[in-house]
Amino acid sequence: APPCVDLCCPPRPGTAAVSAGTSMIRRLEEIHWDRYLYHYTRSCPGPWPGQEDQDYLLSLLDNAPLAGHTALHALIRILKERRIRGSSRLVRGNDAVVSFSSRSPQEIGNMRQWNPALIRWTFEPYGLALSRKILKNLGARPAVYAKSDIYHRLPHAERFRFQRHEPPRCSWKHEREWRFPHDLSLEGISTEDYFVFVPTYEDVLDLEFHLDTLPHVAVIPLQGLQP
Repeated sequence: APPCVDLCCPPRPGTAAVSAGTSMIRRLEEIHWDRYLYHYTRSCPGPWPGQEDQDYLLSLLDNAPLAGHTALHALIRILKERRIRGSSRLVRGNDAVVSFSSRSPQEIGNMRQWNPALIRWTFEPYGLALSRKILKNLGARPAVYAKSDIYHRLPHAERFRFQRHEPPRCSWKHEREWRFPHDLSLEGISTEDYFVFVPTYEDVLDLEFHLDTLPHVAVIPLQGLQP
């Protein structure tokens, strides 16, 4: 089982020591995993959503912090902005959504695959876990997995939930996706109702370096896989 870390349980030999943020590490055995939905961040080759091309190129030339646009950088950007930006990419229609999964980070090791068409992993081991109850109250709903002709039968207000499902060529039900319409602000969500997860203790140090306040963090290694 992945190790836990707190003031009485130091990191494994060979890992970076976590400094002042040690007390913010969540003990994995105390997390009720079914109470959360999980937003997995991904690397972003090219500009961030909402970032001008020129600003992106200048950040590369200046070797600016987070210019690498890795999955960890995407997580840090969310925490700095206090907002998860919605995207309409790979979503039917023009509605931007924030995607979540009910599959916890401890489950994705066996699901994680390289997608050559998108040139990325289906899941990366970075993201946020948010209270399922709160997200439902805010408007998050499970994806509707169905054939293409079902899309136009859905009420307009529900179409953001549609995900084409025509196996075997198009089958994503195993991801157990939930969607939230548009952007999701973290401003009104208590820090007790979410935590972030990363695969290594070194990542916790990166979070500490870039953030004024460290949120609750779960360190969940990807067993047998390189993050």
